[in-house]
Amino acid sequence: MIKNLRNLVGWSQTDLAEKLDVHQTLVSKLEAGLVELRTETEERLYKVFDDAGIGFDDVMLLQSVFSASKLKAKKKDWSGVR
Repeated sequence: MIKNLRNLVGWSQTDLAEKLDVHQTLVSKLEAGLVELRTETEERLYKVFDDAGIGFDDVMLLQSVFSASKLKAKKKDWSGVR
């Protein structure tokens, strides 16, 4: 989800890392799901994306859209299994 939002505003991992005041490798690990998102970092994420014009409601809507498309993809993957 973070990668999708980052790409939506045209930021590199380095750009986002600078805005969050973290190292780029943390952004990479968060996007890959290798580390858990801390509450403090999550709050900063909402703030930097809000400053870029993507509010909390937008993030929630995008999250539901991406979740729905992942479910459809999984269903499609299993459609030929009997």
